[in-house]
Amino acid sequence: MLLKPRKFKNYKIKKNRLHGLNYNSKILTKGVYGLKALDYTRLTSKQIETIYMTINRMLKKQAKVYINIFPDVSVTSKNIDSRMGKGKGDIKYWVCLVKPGKILFEISYVNENLALKALNYGASKLSIPTKIVKLSKNL
Repeated sequence: MLLKPRKFKNYKIKKNRLHGLNYNSKILTKGVYGLKALDYTRLTSKQIETIYMTINRMLKKQAKVYINIFPDVSVTSKNIDSRMGKGKGDIKYWVCLVKPGKILFEISYVNENLALKALNYGASKLSIPTKIVKLSKNL
């Protein structure tokens, strides 16, 4: 089942420009290993679901996988053959705006070798460069 908001206040949102860095979620909070984005992107709900399924497939449900992103921005489009005007188009899909430094996925309750293998396989499904981070003991 693809992720999308249950209720939303603004039905059709303007296109946001991605600039600046991510300051609020740079460290791991729930898991021990995480997948960190290193570039700007707009991840669709289908991409998020695909990465989650591939990580779970590698772990065989032995570990807990946390998704730290949610697609809450709607993307609209109109038919190609429609004329100018007549308002904004219908919602086609939902995206999540990702800035560099954002932790996308976290894994806990698993050994290091299997976690790194699963996160590498999940990162191969993304179109941006990512980095695997580990929770430091000295926090």
